[in-house]
Amino acid sequence: MGLLSYGYKASKTPAGKKVVEKVKDFFKPRGKVPNTITSVKPSVGKSKLKKAVDDVKLSSLKTKGRMKRSFQKMEEDIDPARIKLRQTTQKLIGEPVTKSGVSKGKDMKKFKTPSLNPKAINKEKK
Repeated sequence: MGLLSYGYKASKTPAGKKVVEKVKDFFKPRGKVPNTITSVKPSVGKSKLKKAVDDVKLSSLKTKGRMKRSFQKMEEDIDPARIKLRQTTQKLIGEPVTKSGVSKGKDMKKFKTPSLNPKAINKEKK
């Protein structure tokens, strides 16, 4: 049984109080942050050309996000077939089949991976 199980708290002892105070002082922020910055103006172009450029940049970012979401949806649909293919490859090689289809280091310790390229068969016998 440790000291904590008996309701011992370091902050109740004189030495413990000093340690707790030192730790609190250590984590207090040093110095003050100057209040010179009161506001920040947005960097939006005032001319028609700059507004048009900003609008094009924004619309390209939105299009990029839409494309990324659509690709993620396609990836989710394809993923089960990908896992099956990896598991089939594991079976063909003779590795232990995992749920994800990816051979992990802890599984490979017990298993020696054979070469994927079979050795050439020498048909000439002497």
